[in-house]
Amino acid sequence: MNATIRRCLPLAGRLLVAAVTLLAGFTVLLTLANCIPHSAVADGATRSVHTIFEEGQHPVIWGEKLNRLDNFTDALILNMTFMADERQPLQAAMRNRIAYKDNLMEGTRRAFDEPTAPYDVGEYNRYWHGHQLLVRPMMVVTDLRGLRVFNCIVMSVLLILLVAFTWLRLGWKVAAAVTAVVLWVALPSVPLCMQFAHVFYVALVAALWVVARRQPRTEAPVTAFFVIGACTSYVDLLTVPLVTLALPGVLAVMHSDTRSRMRSTWMLVLAWAAGYFGLWAAKWLMVWAVTGEGMVEQVMHYMAIHTWSEHYTPWTFVGKMQFSHAPHMLVGASLLALLYVLFARGRKAFVDNAWLLIFAGVYVLWVLVLFQHTVWHFAFTWRGTLALVLPVLLFVMATLGPLRWGRWAKGAAHR
Repeated sequence: MNATIRRCLPLAGRLLVAAVTLLAGFTVLLTLANCIPHSAVADGATRSVHTIFEEGQHPVIWGEKLNRLDNFTDALILNMTFMADERQPLQAAMRNRIAYKDNLMEGTRRAFDEPTAPYDVGEYNRYWHGHQLLVRPMMVVTDLRGLRVFNCIVMSVLLILLVAFTWLRLGWKVAAAVTAVVLWVALPSVPLCMQFAHVFYVALVAALWVVARRQPRTEAPVTAFFVIGACTSYVDLLTVPLVTLALPGVLAVMHSDTRSRMRSTWMLVLAWAAGYFGLWAAKWLMVWAVTGEGMVEQVMHYMAIHTWSEHYTPWTFVGKMQFSHAPHMLVGASLLALLYVLFARGRKAFVDNAWLLIFAGVYVLWVLVLFQHTVWHFAFTWRGTLALVLPVLLFVMATLGPLRWGRWAKGAAHR
């Protein structure tokens, strides 16, 4: 027991240093972003809000209802950009003021178009809102249309590099699976929506960092995944955070020579969760330290309405299931049958690749806990299925046969 504690102390020390450094960096960067004068961002933000009102709250892309922009949340982000007071940048970074009147969209319209009209001012301070690091500078030089073009270009470059390095390090099969799943959940709406884009930036950069390494790691990059989780909490609005765990996490374990992939997977999952939830909670402490206003009551309230209720729980959902849900039940039964066939076909391959199912299981657990939030906001939470589909797809592929052939297959038949 003492030996285990001694081995864990250096890691605990690194995580503590990382947490303190990240907390300081997050605070300083957001404060600097809020130093940009209102006069510099007002014109670009105003044009952007007009674009949003012309498009509507949830415009559909390519006629596909699942590919909708969340202009409602993007309006909130621009609202926050417009309302920040550069004379008190630290207060602005912690309080995250927004204008509203009757509802958020009306408050946003009045703040931009009728600044002398009465509207109320609220605070959206339970998130970090690190998206302002990109949005505020971009509003100085362009508007929402320019930001969308920027996102499309940068994300395309990141995805191309990720696919190329994945192909080089892990083979074309894995690269094809990554490409198909990322495009399925991201194209075309993610680069066009500020709420989605920042989380996918973290996922793509983290995944690219994982596969860019020439030699496989012999130990799980625990500290790195703590940082990835923390950066996710910095830009996330409880949208699809698990993509930043699943995409780089799956690739990190595949591109490794660790003794136990199951153990490495659990270490990465726990490190990411510690970074995500730990730095998120640190924002609440920062709000209290800077403003003197506690967050406990607000946090408890939103935890209650985002998890289960008498109207939205998995149990009531299952209880109300009707014959119209038969196709979903058939899909579930088919998946169970497939897993059984894979297990019967090759138990060793099944067990060797079972670590991939841990990532899928984390997604299932996330949905069960945040069931009401998932149902309410399904228009964007469905993109989180990347964290389910990618590991399950790779699990099936690896169990059916080697992911790499020829000289690459040696020692990695079922990776």
